[in-house]
Parts: sequence; structure tokens; C-alpha cells
Amino acid sequence: MPSDRKIRRIMRLKEVIHVCGIGRSTTYLWMNQGQFPKCHRIGARAVGWDSKEIDCWVSHRLGEKVGQENESEQQSSSRAHQH
Repeated sequence: MPSDRKIRRIMRLKEVIHVCGIGRSTTYLWMNQGQFPKCHRIGARAVGWDSKEIDCWVSHRLGEKVGQENESEQQSSSRAHQH
């Protein structure tokens, strides 16, 4: 049975920057100001972000409610198949 839920995983900085569309310095500035999800230590010299927290942040910035994500994707998908 297929699931629409994304797998929760650790995202590294390069991917976070790509997904969020913000730069490295802005990421850390907003994180320190409490406007962006905090990173988590994953090793002695490595940090990462929770993909679920990043997805929620992006949805919030786009004005979506977290529960509406799948509905929006399904509507976009059905519109794409109509053309």
C-alpha cells in the first residue's frame, strides 16, 4: 500500500539552502533569531536539519497549512493530467 507521507530524514546545509531558497548566512541569522528551525548536531563536526521541520517552515512561508500539502499536490497533479 503506497504512502503519501515523506520519510523523515536529516538534511544537510546544502540541501536546506536549495529547498528554502535562502543563503547560508541568512539560514544561520534567522536560526539565531528564532525565525528558522534549529540545526541538530549529528557528529563531532557535522550538523543537520530535521526534514519535517524544514517542510513545515516552507509550508508556513508559502501560507499553507501543514494538512493541506497533500491536497495541493493532488490538485496540481490532476490539473497536469488534464492538459
